[in-house]
Amino acid sequence: MPFAVYGGICFKCNGAGKFYTKRGRVAAAFLQRLRERTLAEIKPGMLIYYQGFSAGSFSVPSKFYAVQSIGELKPTGRSKSGDGPWVQNYGHDIVCDGMTMGTQADTLHRVGQTGLGKRETLRLALDFQDVLTKTGTVRKGATFPTAEEVLATMDTSGWLVQNPAPEAAQK
Repeated sequence: MPFAVYGGICFKCNGAGKFYTKRGRVAAAFLQRLRERTLAEIKPGMLIYYQGFSAGSFSVPSKFYAVQSIGELKPTGRSKSGDGPWVQNYGHDIVCDGMTMGTQADTLHRVGQTGLGKRETLRLALDFQDVLTKTGTVRKGATFPTAEEVLATMDTSGWLVQNPAPEAAQK
């Protein structure tokens, strides 16, 4: 069955030539969550992934950046949804390798992992996939912790790449 294509790029696979089954998509989402942390869990020296962009002659590459500091909560502007009232937005600044990015407290960020972390998260995701049906739901009678439960009960500190804090690197 042909898929919708625009400019040579398939909508279903986004040009990758392959796509996940329902079961694989749920397991991939589980893996992704194991490799992400909230702002409260991010500390200076950790690596976080920044999705880069290109704006004409100016571009920022997609890569892992070392966190130097995390700013306090501050007003970031106001927004309005439809006919609703204007609301004040708040956010934090994360300074990484001389670049500042704004974020919300509940935003998840992909963090850099050691080889051990990558292997362990992949193993957990494959184990999770084994208890899923073809439709991506957990089989009857099977139990498996959620990604949040795994992160809350396991010591994952050895999974994360730790660069020296900027202050320590300068001494």
